[in-house]
Amino acid sequence: MRFWQAMKIVDEGRKVRRSNWGIRNFYIEKVGNDVFLFVPQGDFVEDHFEYYLPCQLDRMAEDWEVVETKFDCTCNAYQLENYGCTCKSGESR
Repeated sequence: MRFWQAMKIVDEGRKVRRSNWGIRNFYIEKVGNDVFLFVPQGDFVEDHFEYYLPCQLDRMAEDWEVVETKFDCTCNAYQLENYGCTCKSGESR
């Protein structure tokens, strides 16, 4: 899907990513009026969220896809970053 279509889905509270972001589990989601990029744990950094500012390639891309989360989780980016979260499945994200 195109960028504008992906942003409509983000406005609905769902998560999206670009298919060419590879095997890393990056995704973006909206919290309040801000859009965050989830950056998964690497060798030297913990999972974290950062503000998402789309580059020109992201805005022109047609490879956006909806992210189906691993857990049925009610937590959003702000809650995960600041408070941690316990998902409905009983596992923490």
